[in-house]
Amino acid sequence: MIGRSLQPALLRLEQVEVTERGLLLWFNEEPQGIRVAQQQGRFSLSLPSLGRAQQGQLQLDGRPVNWRLSKVDRLLQLQVVAARPLTGQWYLAPLEGRWRLRVELAQE
Repeated sequence: MIGRSLQPALLRLEQVEVTERGLLLWFNEEPQGIRVAQQQGRFSLSLPSLGRAQQGQLQLDGRPVNWRLSKVDRLLQLQVVAARPLTGQWYLAPLEGRWRLRVELAQE
């Protein structure tokens, strides 16, 4: 019992919000090991985290953009795809006792 109380909390994705320019991913702890890839017009981000698979759509410059969160091994992977090639940037900041990973997207 004491050993569990001394272990750090596991990183967990708590919430996903769609914004005007991308997505907000809310975590209980600071995410480490974030990797980004931009291939063939697709933006993807992966990190070791717990969380549930989910998907959705957002509008970017009036055009639909599809996003999907999936679990691959011990990684949580975000993939974002649109009809036109995408670029993306991410920003991490502590806010209100949680960590917010903001993903901003743009069409090439």
